[in-house]
Amino acid sequence: MANKILLVSGSSGSGKSTLIETIIVENNMFKLCRSLTTRKKRDTKQDEEHYMFTSKKVFKDLLSAGELLEYTVYPDEKDGDFYGTPRSELNRILELEDSIPILELDVYGALQLLNKSEYDIKSCFLIPPPMIVAERLLRRNSESLEVIQKRLQRSIKEVSIACSFYELLLDNTDIEKSKELLLAYGLGHVGPTSRDTRMELVAQYVEEMEQIVKLCAKIQHTMGGSYKGKDILLEISKKQAWKDLHGQTVVEKYANTDREKINIKNIL
Repeated sequence: MANKILLVSGSSGSGKSTLIETIIVENNMFKLCRSLTTRKKRDTKQDEEHYMFTSKKVFKDLLSAGELLEYTVYPDEKDGDFYGTPRSELNRILELEDSIPILELDVYGALQLLNKSEYDIKSCFLIPPPMIVAERLLRRNSESLEVIQKRLQRSIKEVSIACSFYELLLDNTDIEKSKELLLAYGLGHVGPTSRDTRMELVAQYVEEMEQIVKLCAKIQHTMGGSYKGKDILLEISKKQAWKDLHGQTVVEKYANTDREKINIKNIL
């Protein structure tokens, strides 16, 4: 496949992992390129399939030796975990017959890889409606509202960057449609998104996400004591009539459902 690579990115909650897994299952030409990380291993199937684990010393030695094509650190250089793409892992897949590596990277790792001229890289960034991103993050109930706000703010920056550096931008509202388009693009059957369409998608996303971030800040300030994760979605959707993947507003979807209570002391 002459060093052809499919690179997929998207902000937190964009659904990129689900989309990539669907493509790999449906077309065995695409092979997931595993990341090397220094974080603690979890006992999950995803960890086995998506990551290789090492120490920070070994990671930094590989980085110094030029054996990592890109890397990022979460949440920061001082105390964070390192993630990177080993050159050997990518080349292993490229050497397989009729195989195209598919990489799931954040924007900052992707920009490093896009500068590697020895690879033919097709790049895609997923842009779902902002309300869907907020819904996915808030429903996890695993992070504080403050952390979620930071993720939403980061997504604004990432989407803005994507407009200039990624060839294909997908509105990942319809997963089935996104899968078909990404497969066709990865196989060279369709071309990149036009600049005008990219600008329009990004401008709309940024405008709507900025409103959501402001509403989250206001809700955090006024609710006090304890709050229910889904109540935040209800408050947001009362002010914004965006619909989810099934065509329902968030108000319609959650008005009659049980809501999980989260104690404010455990998350802030």
